[in-house]
Amino acid sequence: MHTIIIQNDYAVASARLWALVTEVSRFQQAMRGVVAFEALPGERIERGQRFLSRRSTLGLRLVYDVEVLACDHERLILRETHGRSGKQIFKHTLAVTPAADGSRLTDKIEVEAGPLSLISAYLARRHFEAQHRARLRTLGSEGF
Repeated sequence: MHTIIIQNDYAVASARLWALVTEVSRFQQAMRGVVAFEALPGERIERGQRFLSRRSTLGLRLVYDVEVLACDHERLILRETHGRSGKQIFKHTLAVTPAADGSRLTDKIEVEAGPLSLISAYLARRHFEAQHRARLRTLGSEGF
C-alpha cells in the first residue's frame, strides 16, 4: 500500500472551503477541466452517494466508481473510495481545518492496486494536486 498526504492552505474560512468541496454545483465548477462527473446526486456531497468520476492524466482516460463512505459537515471530513472494474483502487480522506491565514485542506490517499500501486499512486498524486490548482482558480474568480 502507498499512502500520499497532500496539504494545501487557502486564504478563506474553513466553512467557505468546505462548501467549495461539498456543494455539488460549486465542486463541479471548480473541477471543470480536471475531472468530469456522471450521476453526481443531490445538492451536497453526502454519505452513501455513488457516482462516476472521469479524468484524464498523462493522456490516460480513467473512469472511477466513487462511493462516499462518510461526509461529516460539522467536523469537515469526507471519506470516499475510488474503484475501477469492481476493484477498490484507493481510499481518500479529505479534511478541512483552520489555519493561521484561513484554512488547510488535507488529502490522504491510500492506494492499494496490487502490482499497479506505484503508478496508481503517481496518478492519484497528480490528480489531487490538479484539484488544488482548480480550487485556487475558482476562489480567485470569486474574489479571494
